[in-house]
Amino acid sequence: MLASMGHQEEPEEFIVLEENAPALDIFLFCQTQWRTSMSGLIGLDYTAVINVIATRHRKRKKQNQLLTDVHLIEQGALKAIARKKENG
Repeated sequence: MLASMGHQEEPEEFIVLEENAPALDIFLFCQTQWRTSMSGLIGLDYTAVINVIATRHRKRKKQNQLLTDVHLIEQGALKAIARKKENG
């Protein structure tokens, strides 16, 4: 009911493994940095993502791993959004 009135549904609860928490933190911090087109979301603005990673993590190896991990989360999010769009 609330979703039809413009309110978001209550999110599912889930467990985040400790090793995935830094990438999820970056992804959530960048949640307003999506690039869009007339057909919807394209993906994250990687200039913003890279800047957030660089300010939070100084080690280059860690930055590279976080960028890869955030990309994987982004791809999963885009697939979930597309499925939701298809199913109405």
